[in-house]
Amino acid sequence: MGLTLADLEGCVEELYSLAKLEPDEVLFPSSLAEHLFGEGCIQRVPGMIGNASLGRAGARRYIGVRSSFTGARFEHLVGHELGHFVLNLREYRGDDTESACDFVGAAIMTRRRPFARSARGRERDFAQLAADWETTETMVALRVGEVLGLPIAVITPELVRARGPIDWPEEGILRELARTGGPGLARVQLTDDRRRVALVGDEVDAA
Repeated sequence: MGLTLADLEGCVEELYSLAKLEPDEVLFPSSLAEHLFGEGCIQRVPGMIGNASLGRAGARRYIGVRSSFTGARFEHLVGHELGHFVLNLREYRGDDTESACDFVGAAIMTRRRPFARSARGRERDFAQLAADWETTETMVALRVGEVLGLPIAVITPELVRARGPIDWPEEGILRELARTGGPGLARVQLTDDRRRVALVGDEVDAA
């Protein structure tokens, strides 16, 4: 059985708790890693095989990241490895481990409680939320669905990802709705990649 959304949010909160940070603090993954493992724990590795890895030298943990990565991609890779760290602590070895680590890497930067407070009342203003949280419209759109329970599906050329408390139709129908819109669904063009569209439903969960 895979991890639930509550399990994944719990992993993020466990990392912040291990770093002895307050419930409303939000850090980039690289800063959170330094709180957890110490200054200098992130090593930029030229020509590294693979994108990033979690390692250990004696009692000291470190995260290696291929030196060509910068900015948001660099931070997400560090966050992904922090996901491996917390799942290792929980001795979790499920088939969804890699996708779980991707979730943790993204959610570190949009921690549930402060993000919910920031997003509530402007759930569809993805551009401003992305600017405020220094991330992409795609990420904040999905995060609004996860945190506030707003039905949201993000359709890209490669993937369809759906969030929120409704039974979404199959991928082919969602791709058609991304072109035309549909009853009860607003079509929002995401500007971080013009090939990406968000379908936004009407109801916001009270959570």
